[in-house]
Amino acid sequence: MISRIPSTGAISKDSESPKNDLSSRISPFHAKSTGEDTSGAFEIAVLKRDGDVIRCTIPCSSLLFSEGLSKRFLVELKHLYLGMPILLFHLVYLFFVCTTVYRNYAYSKHRPGELLWDLGFETLPQWASAPYVSEKVLLTSIVTGMSTMIIVPILSSRPHSMNIGANKICLEALTMASIGHTLRFFTFGVTGLPGPAEHCRPGHEDATFEGSIFSLSHPDKHNCGDLIFSGHMLFVITMACGVTQHRVALIGNRMIRFALVTFMWTIVVFQALCIIMAHNHYSVDVVVASYVTPLIWHATQSLYASAFFQKHCHRYFAWYKCDGNDEYFSCCTRLSFLFGIVSKLCSKAGIRVRQAQKSRAGSEFESDNLLSAV
Repeated sequence: MISRIPSTGAISKDSESPKNDLSSRISPFHAKSTGEDTSGAFEIAVLKRDGDVIRCTIPCSSLLFSEGLSKRFLVELKHLYLGMPILLFHLVYLFFVCTTVYRNYAYSKHRPGELLWDLGFETLPQWASAPYVSEKVLLTSIVTGMSTMIIVPILSSRPHSMNIGANKICLEALTMASIGHTLRFFTFGVTGLPGPAEHCRPGHEDATFEGSIFSLSHPDKHNCGDLIFSGHMLFVITMACGVTQHRVALIGNRMIRFALVTFMWTIVVFQALCIIMAHNHYSVDVVVASYVTPLIWHATQSLYASAFFQKHCHRYFAWYKCDGNDEYFSCCTRLSFLFGIVSKLCSKAGIRVRQAQKSRAGSEFESDNLLSAV
């Protein structure tokens, strides 16, 4: 016998939950973080030969969404619309306040001076094409990372099934970049170092800043002063951390997943070498960025999973939850019905039944959440 039940912690044989009630439940991620069991579930009752009835449940959150491309695209558009104010805030803050106001402030406080001693400058030769290559490496990292984070959740049902989507990952990356650039301002805004680049040396016309810190500068114009720590390293490590953090939810194939993560971190190493060989930053700028950025990423991830954030800031992210659509619901129904039949047949034969395989691709569930019957 199979009956659908609400997830209230207690198993009830005859309790029913309306089909559209699934749309009012928050994400499985929220349930895992707060301890609430808010996902849909099915009860499977197995009648043994001695007359005893054994019941077990199937959590709907452990199943893959069965939704089409158009459905996933519409879900992303809906979350984009709902998160537009937060998204616009980060874009304005990053591309005006951080890259214009903060940078011009550091530029205005820059005092040209002699090149400081640097181990990286002594070890690696200066490369004339390194500034150009560094910009292309940064562009490659951003395009690869953002494409993976945006396109994959639309083309595949896997990310949404694991409560991950394009809007959520992009917002994580933008939040990370905003926090990182704010910390950069706190460092180069209190202590200025003489720029190591050629145009920051004494006597060069670009070594000093003239004008308002709120004025937009030409993209090709050089700047000095915003050194500790490297913004280029901040961006490439953020992209690498984002892909690494969500690699299982984004990509199912292990080889592709490994190749992508390796490629992203190879870009990080190559970017660090290009920055030092171009003399855009001192080696300390690269070293500080290399350990500060991952620490910020893990700190923000811990914040997102905290009970405080889930309770008071849950609207900050888009939660990719079961929304009660027919395809998803029918998928749960078919799977639970099939497992119930198998359980009955095996129980009659006196065989212990346990669903040992992963119900959700790429995720591991504790034994309490697995279906078992004896």
